[in-house]
Amino acid sequence: MTAAALGTVMTVETFDGPQEVDVRPGTHSGSTVRLKGLGVGRLQRAGRGDLHVHLDIVTPTDLTDEQADLLRQLAALRGEEIPEARLAPIGGGVFSRLRDAFMGRER
Repeated sequence: MTAAALGTVMTVETFDGPQEVDVRPGTHSGSTVRLKGLGVGRLQRAGRGDLHVHLDIVTPTDLTDEQADLLRQLAALRGEEIPEARLAPIGGGVFSRLRDAFMGRER
């Protein structure tokens, strides 16, 4: 989440080995970065297609008290409204735990 907000360079494994991908500051989840000419070969034609890297930005669900305070401070500096949460954090149900286990995500 912070890397997407601040911008970063990340390494992605491609057919040609590792390639660096530029993630611009303020990137949203669901954004796509195109790596020109690094995709699969075209059928009955010369050249290769483009490789599209889909960015999935994950919002943390298990913040420490210090991390939550820092995010509240950031929201205050940005002039954002900070409503008090009244519900339990998202992601604690049986089906979400099953989905996370199936997707290989650790909790």
